[in-house]
Amino acid sequence: AGFGCDSAVTRTVVVGQTTPAQVTGPTTLCAFSTTSYNTPSAPNTSYTWTVTGGTIISNTGSVISVRWNAGPAAGSVTVRTVHTSGCDSTSVLPITINPTPIPVMTGPATVCQYETMTYALQTASSNTVIWTVTGGQVLGGTTGNSVQVRWNIAGTGNVSVTETNSLGCDSTVSRAVTINATTIPQINGQGALC
Repeated sequence: AGFGCDSAVTRTVVVGQTTPAQVTGPTTLCAFSTTSYNTPSAPNTSYTWTVTGGTIISNTGSVISVRWNAGPAAGSVTVRTVHTSGCDSTSVLPITINPTPIPVMTGPATVCQYETMTYALQTASSNTVIWTVTGGQVLGGTTGNSVQVRWNIAGTGNVSVTETNSLGCDSTVSRAVTINATTIPQINGQGALC
């Protein structure tokens, strides 16, 4: 039989507000690119961002911009939100960093007017290559590992090459070219002699 004894204890529990963290932004990207990431903005909340494989170059609280390092590599973007109640939340976004080609161009930076010069990649590439020339005339194709340029107009020209890999990552390098004027010789004298 029971004695009818009982006891009760009451405790008041305060549940603090939490701002849920959720990182959104691209997850597959090219090395040396800059991308933005954000988490929902909420009042009375602070944000702490951490990045591996890249560098935060701007931070406005709930939004950051990241410049990514060389690939291929794995990285991550992490945000920790802390509400003034003291409650926190963390979100991690895994990142795949694809390699970006880095073309190195060879060829002269100073030429004479009417000269034809060859510009080439220092190392032959199986990637997609496109050459662009201003101030000169391309002789032949613009999609190989080299390009021939005839410099017709004295002044300043430019040669650019863009290399794109199968992952869609690309890089462009340019070279300013000084085109020195060439004197065109003239022969003076009598037209007919006896």
